[in-house]
Amino acid sequence: MRSGQRRGTWERRAWHGAHYLSYTGTHGGTLTGDAGYAAAISDGYYQVIAYNGVDTPPADTVIAHALQTSTRYRLAQIVPNTGAFGNVPYYVWVRR
Repeated sequence: MRSGQRRGTWERRAWHGAHYLSYTGTHGGTLTGDAGYAAAISDGYYQVIAYNGVDTPPADTVIAHALQTSTRYRLAQIVPNTGAFGNVPYYVWVRR
């Protein structure tokens, strides 16, 4: 949380959707798409990751696999959600 920021708020620039990612990590190069998501998760870049497997299925599949094989994250909660796609839970992972 930044100085002066209220508890429970977040900054818009901190939010990343799964439609596109350009990531420069510890490897030094810039990666996009599936490779970018896998590298960012491998590097422990995010504090919290939430996905539902429906909004962006191809990216969500890559993200889910990277999280399940990562030692940097743990599944914190499965959040029930009913919306446009029906009953689709969100999987919330947090950095260890």
